[in-house]
Amino acid sequence: MILLDPLNPKLHAVAGPILEAAVEHRHALNEALLQRDKDLEKAGYAPQVKVTSRSTLLFALHDGKREVVSASNGNFSFAGISVPRSELLQKVSARPEKFSPNALFRPVMQDFLLPTAAYYGGPAEIAYFAQSEVIYKKLLGRMPVFLPRADYTLVDPKATRILAKYDLKVEDTWLGSQTLSKRMYAANVPKKLARSFDSSLRQIEKRVENLHKAIREVDPTIQGTIARAEKRIRYQVEKLRAKTGAALDRRDKIIEQHAQFLENLLYPHKGLQSRDLSFLPFLVRLGSGGLGELRKLACAKNPGQHYIVTIP
Repeated sequence: MILLDPLNPKLHAVAGPILEAAVEHRHALNEALLQRDKDLEKAGYAPQVKVTSRSTLLFALHDGKREVVSASNGNFSFAGISVPRSELLQKVSARPEKFSPNALFRPVMQDFLLPTAAYYGGPAEIAYFAQSEVIYKKLLGRMPVFLPRADYTLVDPKATRILAKYDLKVEDTWLGSQTLSKRMYAANVPKKLARSFDSSLRQIEKRVENLHKAIREVDPTIQGTIARAEKRIRYQVEKLRAKTGAALDRRDKIIEQHAQFLENLLYPHKGLQSRDLSFLPFLVRLGSGGLGELRKLACAKNPGQHYIVTIP
């Protein structure tokens, strides 16, 4: 494992040539990035970094602040200072530690310093390279192979019990608080009452089917209306089931607590667990053996797959 301090002046000195190249070829790079953004939007994708006609790939460190370097009419400006390209090149050459790359340029500078054969990243990380590719092509003439990393949602024993209690899957927690609560309230209905709801739905389905058969002979064109009516009736019955479960839980609010626990663990801040929670507490529970199991999954035939793993 190699650990590097990105603020180390010696590291910036080594990166000096590519920082200078970002200034030297700024116009061509910006044109290529603007065209790439159009291509991405045309293909239905959203650019990760907004690029404008004034954008550059650099930040400047000025009075302890990281200032955006912008360009206009052949001049470059930052922190209220405007200089021609030749002067900015001199500044970058003399003090490369005073300049740093933006999000699109950072991986290019990284691969200039440490040539990389393959890069494993998450979906959000890899998405940046759709734009960065034009910078790689212009400045390095090469780029790494990008591979999706394995991802995990780890389910502890308490979460497993709660999911089983309400007949839920982990994926149900990813549907949002409102949907999750409705499903839990619906499952909270006593068995006898739940059977009554199920029986009512079966009777409705049977009677609607009889209507379908009878009306098919009279006017087949209105069968779509019947199907929509059946869907609305089913929705209202399921809504009533959920409201009944909510009413039963109104005093103790156990479901509310359980729903909150599941969301905090499995869908924190409406995002995947791996993007928000620290892995260290899970590692303590997993131990080296469990970590080995995760490694085996990561080396499986399907790179980039999301795994749901129950842990002790």
